[in-house]
Amino acid sequence: MALVALGVPIVSLALLFTPLVAPTSIDFQSFIGVVMPAVLGLNSANLLLFLVVSRRRMEPQLPLSLWSIGAVFSGVCLATALVFAGFFAILGG
Repeated sequence: MALVALGVPIVSLALLFTPLVAPTSIDFQSFIGVVMPAVLGLNSANLLLFLVVSRRRMEPQLPLSLWSIGAVFSGVCLATALVFAGFFAILGG
């Protein structure tokens, strides 16, 4: 479970930066309508699950440490997605 929690933000950041690397490969309307809400939802769920598990101390220390690294990455991913959403809102996308 901890490796999945670590992989969620990595895959999310890869999806967020796809239009910046190859802008012709993706339609911005589908990106805003599908990818952005999915990234926000998955990373928010990752953060909330980490908070629940860390408060109850349900797992051994190593998986919890990996999950905490994933939670930090999820926070970075959430901030990046919100900044992109602000850019798209200002630009009229």
